[in-house]
Amino acid sequence: MEPNEQVLAFLNENLNKKIADGNYWDNSGLQTITVKGGKFQLSAITGDRRGWEPISNLAQVKQGVVKNREHYWCLSAEPQPRTRKDRSRCSANGWNKG
Repeated sequence: MEPNEQVLAFLNENLNKKIADGNYWDNSGLQTITVKGGKFQLSAITGDRRGWEPISNLAQVKQGVVKNREHYWCLSAEPQPRTRKDRSRCSANGWNKG
C-alpha cells in the first residue's frame, strides 16, 4: 500500500469511530465521565458535576476507552472488579488487573 493510501485508510477508519454513550470510570473509581448525545460531563461520586462539554474534547483511544487531558477512562460496561484488592486499572488498552 502506498503511503498516501495508508494515510487515507487511517483517516477513514478513525473518522468513522464514534464514542459510545455510557459511563466511563477513571482509575480511582471516584470519578466518571458520562457520554450522551455528542456531549460529556465529568462527575464525582460525591455528587459534584461539571457542565456538559463537547465530545470533541475527548479522544477515543479504542472502543470503550477515551482520553481526557492526561487521564484514561474506561466504559463501565467493561469488566471491573469492585474490591480494592483486585480492582482493575483503566489504561490505553482498557481494563487491566492490578
